[in-house]
Amino acid sequence: MPELKQLTGLKKRQQIASANKMIFVWVIIASVVVSLCGVTMQFLVRQAIFNQKIINEKLKTQSTLSKNIENVAKLKQNIDALQADTNLAQVKANPEDTNLKVVLDALPTTDDRTALGASLQQVILPKSGVNTSDITTVSQASSDATTPLATSSETPTANFTFAATGDYPRIKSMLSDLERTIRPLNVQKLSLQGVDGQVKAAVEGVTYYLPPQTVQLGKKSIKP
Repeated sequence: MPELKQLTGLKKRQQIASANKMIFVWVIIASVVVSLCGVTMQFLVRQAIFNQKIINEKLKTQSTLSKNIENVAKLKQNIDALQADTNLAQVKANPEDTNLKVVLDALPTTDDRTALGASLQQVILPKSGVNTSDITTVSQASSDATTPLATSSETPTANFTFAATGDYPRIKSMLSDLERTIRPLNVQKLSLQGVDGQVKAAVEGVTYYLPPQTVQLGKKSIKP
């Protein structure tokens, strides 16, 4: 009987050890499964967030394209209105020019200091019959002294100076010609001095040019 009890106790211990091993194996399997589920869940959450970012960017792109389509229609209407504007037609330099060329001449897209100086010397100032001298033009970028108007505006500017001599009616007519020109010429300083029965005017002013706007498709990379 003692031997039988000893065998029975040994068998129970073996069964307990086997059960412990089985439980340990199942615990390991459960831990692996839980870990895999956690990693998978984390991956799915990150993927969902990334997909939502892509969807949001696509919605922004769609909204931008829709606004651009609307703006194209408005732009076409504005261009048609400029083409039919009688006021622009009256100030064309050449009858063959279009109204849009008048707009481009009024606000060039480049720093055309040479053309500005030639326009002052050959077209605008001679109308009044004054004698001109010391015509200079300089862009804002190359000028050491910036004017208050130039610093308060984002539009690039070109400064100009000149001296004109004539009687009072001609000087007055010259200033009127500067005002009537299609190009915006802002006279910032005017000095008048009487010389031998004539009036000598020293003029300092600024004009503007607007760089062209470019429209192009772009790419954007979205990282998870």
